[in-house]
Amino acid sequence: MGCVGKGCLILACFIVFLIIAGAIGLYFGTQTYSALLHGLSWANKTHVLAQEPSPVPQFETTDENVAAAERKWKDFKNARDQPAHIELTADDLNNLIAENRRARGKAFVAIEGISSISPRNARSVTTR
Repeated sequence: MGCVGKGCLILACFIVFLIIAGAIGLYFGTQTYSALLHGLSWANKTHVLAQEPSPVPQFETTDENVAAAERKWKDFKNARDQPAHIELTADDLNNLIAENRRARGKAFVAIEGISSISPRNARSVTTR
């Protein structure tokens, strides 16, 4: 038996060993208390997980709104040498999502429950 034959035999034995070890691990993992399996079982019984995805609201926008949101984002992104500050509203974020063809129709942003925002509790993204 040559060098290639010995290498293939060792590889085959290693794969069989991994399959056996995985089967033993799965058996003992399902027989004993598993927090992950217990949590998934509980979520399924109590219907915490939806059977189908919830619908995403459609967002209608104009080219001017999209251009304004993109301009804010590009200005923030291009400020490399100095500290930059950006404040985006939910409409700005939805405009950016509407412009992205992979995210369009899959995500929607809504900000609710804020009666007023002062500079003290406003959240924004800052880069340095």
